[in-house]
Amino acid sequence: MLNPDPPRRATPEQVRAYRDTQQAQFRNSEYERKAGFREETPWYGQYNTRTWEAAQPLSRTQQWWHFQRALTAYDRETTRLQKASDRQDREQRRTRRSR
Repeated sequence: MLNPDPPRRATPEQVRAYRDTQQAQFRNSEYERKAGFREETPWYGQYNTRTWEAAQPLSRTQQWWHFQRALTAYDRETTRLQKASDRQDREQRRTRRSR
């Protein structure tokens, strides 16, 4: 028998909060990976808890959908930062050559 209740839908503010916490968790994970941490840190636990709490109003479909959107936004952000860093490196090399 089907559940008569309509699926839960989170508000735009709840969705934004979920995506923001998810992106913060991605950034923290990347930082910890680059810093060489081998165990979970207290910060990881805090980010994980905040993400879990922000996900509660979302349905499973919304969680999946907005996780993917947060991951895509994080990838774009890191790509943009890498391109800016590469551009800066090229500019510095160019100025060193012209001296």
